[in-house]
Amino acid sequence: RLEPCPQALSSLSPHRPSYKVFTFVRNPYSRWLSTYTMGVSQSKFQKQSRSFPLTMEEFLNNPADMAQYTQPPMSSMYWVPQTHFFLDQRGCPVVDYIGHLETFD
Repeated sequence: RLEPCPQALSSLSPHRPSYKVFTFVRNPYSRWLSTYTMGVSQSKFQKQSRSFPLTMEEFLNNPADMAQYTQPPMSSMYWVPQTHFFLDQRGCPVVDYIGHLETFD
């Protein structure tokens, strides 16, 4: 849940009052599926023509397991909730606008 924030990042800078700070988010299901398929494509097992040892269900239950099967190891930033990047510790957005990739034209 987004709380009203007294100031977004753009209003904190007296030198750039005309700048706006924005972000775009993706559908969480699309994001998880994309992360899983990227992990499969970067699998250490792909070159050996072996099947990927982590099912989608196992990945959803413990995404950190993906790192042990990818080369180079996949960063956790791929499955960290997007709110981690644009909400402060109080849960207030630090951006002026949050757009949705699915509705971006």
